[in-house]
Amino acid sequence: MYILPIVALMFAPSCEEKIPTWSGEDRVNIFLLTGLPTQPDTTQYFTFVFETPETTQHIIYVRINTEGMIRDYPRAVTLGQMSSGGDNDAVPGVHYVAFDDPQVKDLYVIPAGAQTALFPIVLLRDPSLKESTKTLRIEIRPNEHFQRSATRGWSHRQLVFSDRLYKPRVWDEPGEVTTYFGVYGQAKHLFMITVGEQPFNDNWFNNHFVWNTEDELWKARDASHMNLLSNWLQLRLTERNLREGNELKEADGTVVTFSNQP
Repeated sequence: MYILPIVALMFAPSCEEKIPTWSGEDRVNIFLLTGLPTQPDTTQYFTFVFETPETTQHIIYVRINTEGMIRDYPRAVTLGQMSSGGDNDAVPGVHYVAFDDPQVKDLYVIPAGAQTALFPIVLLRDPSLKESTKTLRIEIRPNEHFQRSATRGWSHRQLVFSDRLYKPRVWDEPGEVTTYFGVYGQAKHLFMITVGEQPFNDNWFNNHFVWNTEDELWKARDASHMNLLSNWLQLRLTERNLREGNELKEADGTVVTFSNQP
């Protein structure tokens, strides 16, 4: 009859040692993106060029996670803008809704009992985006509720946006994109979008190309499909040139071609 109490006492200290506890300040981080192998996954791209003419703003949701205890009361998170080190930093009130603006300020809160939340970042379609690409570098700033994450890269997010075409990131990476589509050009890109009726943006390329870790390059998920698409685009381009009576060219005079297909 004394065996069970003795066994319980023997295991009680070890059980207590296994109970996880949190010590220190509560922290908050910006959930990392799934990025390219050779590019930091804290950068996110967007362009208004695919939106309707009536679209004046776009919301990008940033996931915020807490590190520490879950509390039974709402806790505000303070966001701020830090310089990107370039000349094209976004201007609050012009290119995005400022983080302390009444429209959004009260939305940057971790609800009671929650460990995560989605924060809206409102980008504005200013006319200057037709001529330049803006960078909004968001950082977590300490406040009475949270310190920023101690993990490198988890306390900021960089948004790069414009109202014009931008080169998909995979096109700059080692791989087969140039094999199928040749050297990048905005006239070529716009032609692909127009005749192909597809965005040919980052999401499109990420869906059709995959990173091959063995060869360390981006390879087509379906080589036959990419061959057909490349040939089809070249055929449409030839038809366009015959119809217009001139070759499609980039702004610098480079003749557009898809002749680099395998």
